Amino acid sequence: MDQMKVNYLIGYFSDSWSHMDEGYPEALDNAENNGSQIRSIWKQAPVQFETCDDMTKWKTEHDFSKKEVIEVFNYALDHHALLIDAKSKPIPNQGERMSRIFVNETS
Repeated sequence: MDQMKVNYLIGYFSDSWSHMDEGYPEALDNAENNGSQIRSIWKQAPVQFETCDDMTKWKTEHDFSKKEVIEVFNYALDHHALLIDAKSKPIPNQGERMSRIFVNETS
C-alpha cells in the first residue's frame, strides 16, 4: 500500500507522528499504569472504530484500492472492533461486500 495512504488511513498527520503509532499507545500505557485494564476491555465491552473521512471519499478523493479497503477492515478485526462508525454516510458499492464480510466476522 502506498505510504501516504497508510498514513491517512491510520490517522497520520505528519511523517513523524500519528494517533495510531504514538498518541493512542501512550494513552493506553498511561491508563494501564494507573490501574486500568484497557487493553483487555474488548473481552467485556464492544470496541468501536471511526473511519477517517467517510467511505464514499475513500474512492472518490483518495483512490483506495479494494486491497487497501480490505486492509482497513482487517486492521479493525485484528483490534477486536465490533463497530465501525462510517460517519452516517452511504457505503459505496465497492465497500458493501467488505462491510458484509466484516459484519459476518463480528457476528
